[in-house]
Amino acid sequence: MKALQERPVIVLGPSGMLGQMVTDYFTRLACEVIPIHHRFEPETRQDFVREITRHQDAVVINCIGRIKQKTSATGDLVWANAVLPLELANRMSASQTLVQPSTDCVFSGGKGEPYALEDIPDAEDDYGWSKRLGEVALVHRKNTLIPRVSIIGPDANIQPKGLLGWFLNQPNGAELKGFSNHLWNGITTLEWCRLIERELSDPELATRSKLFQAGTKEHHTKLDMLHLFQNVFGTTYTIVPFETDEPVDRRLHPNVFCKSLREQMEDLKKVEKFA
Repeated sequence: MKALQERPVIVLGPSGMLGQMVTDYFTRLACEVIPIHHRFEPETRQDFVREITRHQDAVVINCIGRIKQKTSATGDLVWANAVLPLELANRMSASQTLVQPSTDCVFSGGKGEPYALEDIPDAEDDYGWSKRLGEVALVHRKNTLIPRVSIIGPDANIQPKGLLGWFLNQPNGAELKGFSNHLWNGITTLEWCRLIERELSDPELATRSKLFQAGTKEHHTKLDMLHLFQNVFGTTYTIVPFETDEPVDRRLHPNVFCKSLREQMEDLKKVEKFA
């Protein structure tokens, strides 16, 4: 198996929260990073896939995805989160490695305790359902990684949608509500990249698809997380506890454990571009 630095790394959707970090991280590893910025659309789908298949030994990291914070249109969600993975499964060469991010949102949150890998996804909303379809499209494709985990990270876009990007984009002295009944045990986008780097070194990957759940051993409320962000980044916000009408608990029981969230945040701060 070729070393990672000997293979092109194609990043689909390099401008989003995850795509920004993936592009930066693998560039720092001295990989040949090929960002593909144009959108996956019905009228251009052939050209889109043709560009990917030109690189027969590439690692393809699909950071394209519609999230519920940006759209509620079922067609948009299914096209990006399910049709694109299916198109990649059907058109990519067997020698190409595909990394398809998944999410804790494939679960409804009704269990009341962390979801195991063996639990059957039960999301009823369009976003969670579309992400589950993306998993199903790829679960039997060899040479495929499907990391299921919730992520946070910096975001250079003007209106960041993720929790950390939103937090860091607030004006000095802002008053922020921290949800005290929303539980979480995901990872940063930097830790996600490190995890993928490790998984790509597995010599057995070429012969199988690997769906796995990652996360931290401990969990946090969104309120805890805002206080942690403030402590690490030295912001001066007023953070007010707030309990929503409905609790949110889609925690995963990881089969791949990552370092504590505080350690991950400290690591993130050390990355010059995102400090």
